[in-house]
Amino acid sequence: MIFGTVIPGYTPPIECTAESGQRAMAPLVGVVQDLHAAGRLRTDGIPVAGMCLPFPAAGPFLARPAVVVALLVWSRLHGQVSLELAGHLPQPPGDDGELFRHEQELSVRQFVRS
Repeated sequence: MIFGTVIPGYTPPIECTAESGQRAMAPLVGVVQDLHAAGRLRTDGIPVAGMCLPFPAAGPFLARPAVVVALLVWSRLHGQVSLELAGHLPQPPGDDGELFRHEQELSVRQFVRS
């Protein structure tokens, strides 16, 4: 259900999906929030001004930059998995997830200061 529409044309009300979405993202948001608190989160050039969302499973309110970066990382992961599940991201024989790992490493390099 996270990586596709179960019922074509149906969009469930946000009241039905918000809590489970927050729970699903809580571990990622928590890690990114910790990076932000430690001064290790890079947000250069990212539009962070307009967003601050509550994530109760990870804390009452989080820093805007942490939420935005978590959403960017999640969207990359979601897109890659969705494409693979739909058969639009074929993997060559013998591929052990190299493309997937590469994309995740790019996110780390983009958003994490050493």
